Amino acid sequence: MTRLRFQKFIEPLLILLFLAALGLLINEVDWIENTLGGTRLFFLALTGGGVLGLAAGAFFAFFRHDLLSGLSSPVTRSIAFTGGVALTLGFSFAAGASYFNRIQVQEAREVTFTVADKFYGRGQARTPRLVIQDELGGEENIMVDRPFWNDVAAGDKIVLGVSRGAFGYDVVSLWAGDALEK
Repeated sequence: MTRLRFQKFIEPLLILLFLAALGLLINEVDWIENTLGGTRLFFLALTGGGVLGLAAGAFFAFFRHDLLSGLSSPVTRSIAFTGGVALTLGFSFAAGASYFNRIQVQEAREVTFTVADKFYGRGQARTPRLVIQDELGGEENIMVDRPFWNDVAAGDKIVLGVSRGAFGYDVVSLWAGDALEK
């Protein structure tokens, strides 16, 4: 494949794949947040996909020195290409891990948590969020709807519907309307 064909067909495809992976990840952010241990799942999947992307990108860049038309040196082009592939696969793996964890769930069970704090997100993500504590004292941030958020206060005990996901991470899938204790 000539450099011109590579630039004309492959580069736009790689950019579209990167943007699609970023879009998928943005779509999954709320679910990652409502997954107990979701940050760990995110970073494990991002790292796994990134390492695989580094290997694939480096392998491809080793054989193709005419990558990425806008950069001057072959080394810079190879590094940028490899990093782009790593980010694309990392984002795809993180979004995919969250998606498959939440769609392959067991039946929801009721779990009691204590509300440690409540707040609104910042910027564009101005959504009501609770900081909850489990019986072992571990804290998690979750997103809830506004009526439920209005009904609870710090220190309340609440019951949440929690489902075990495909990868063993619990997903908060529903919340009852009222707090147990005030």
